[in-house]
Amino acid sequence: MQKFGFLKERLHWLFPDVLYPLFRNAQPNRTMALFRMLQRSAFICNICFLLALGLIWYKHPVNPGIASLIIVMGFFLSVVLNAIVNFWLLFFWIFKKPFPGIPKQLIYINGGFLLIQIMLILK
Repeated sequence: MQKFGFLKERLHWLFPDVLYPLFRNAQPNRTMALFRMLQRSAFICNICFLLALGLIWYKHPVNPGIASLIIVMGFFLSVVLNAIVNFWLLFFWIFKKPFPGIPKQLIYINGGFLLIQIMLILK
């Protein structure tokens, strides 16, 4: 961990409660609980992303309130949450920290959706 000492000091004052526990041996429960909640929220937003893609081709009238909620959660919030969750996973992977309590399938699904969303953004 000595080679990342400079990074540890800089990130601590930027994000003391979120990123700093990645550099310690024991991770607090509240950080992992936040991460698990973000993982699940990103998955729900990914479902809304699929529904929003379906709303593009569905021409029949839909409740506009529900449709706007699905579109906002699917096209905007899912990209942001997926980016946050996957970059957090990247930090875990770089510093060789375990992923306790997070199913591997959820990690792969969120990563796959992020790749699809990046391809649609760049298209």
